Amino acid sequence: MELRAVASQPGTGSAAEAPPGRAPASPSAGAAASSTGAHAPAVAPELARTPAEAQLAERAQWLAGRLNEMPKYVLFLYNLLLDGNIEWRYKEHAFATLWYLFDDREGIIPNDDPLIGRLDDLAFVYRCFAELTGSLPQAKLALYEEVLARDGIPMRSYLMELPARMGEFYFAIAALYPETVARLKSRLGNAVATGELVRAVRSYLESFVPDDPHSEKIRRCVVFLDNYHLKK
Repeated sequence: MELRAVASQPGTGSAAEAPPGRAPASPSAGAAASSTGAHAPAVAPELARTPAEAQLAERAQWLAGRLNEMPKYVLFLYNLLLDGNIEWRYKEHAFATLWYLFDDREGIIPNDDPLIGRLDDLAFVYRCFAELTGSLPQAKLALYEEVLARDGIPMRSYLMELPARMGEFYFAIAALYPETVARLKSRLGNAVATGELVRAVRSYLESFVPDDPHSEKIRRCVVFLDNYHLKK
């Protein structure tokens, strides 16, 4: 049974990665004068940050950008499943990754967790990308990478950055990847035949809510990643 294409949903891009800038505050007419009689200059909030605050803001911006690209990653993997010229073994990786995202019983963090939801999904997706870039024929992979590039997603650059950005948490999730793929791959045929997969893709795209890079959740995600350490 053929898989059916699923159109991307509006509002699921990564627009949150480039939040609107804030104009510097202008001094009011009643601003306190300095000892020379001149008005004190206004300081833009961005300039008032400490180096640590600026670094935290940059990391939060980057992380929210990648989390908000998840619908694009889902379509990337789903379209790979649609490709009749892709070997079944590669489709097993794409399917297992999609199912990890869709089924909260598979993921270690619920998608709707208010503090770090979808953080494990991001790590799992990029572990799949690492597998595909290392084994999928490069000419075929380039076609799919081009689609992401048109959406402003340089997959290979992010793939190189992500382990450092996510630290030991990435490696903890990556360690779960082989066993998860081995366990879920047998469900691929049935999920396609029953239409379960296409329904899950649609549900994910329709219910996806982007994260605000300035939110407390994203700040907590960065702090969590900083403090996560694998047991020795």
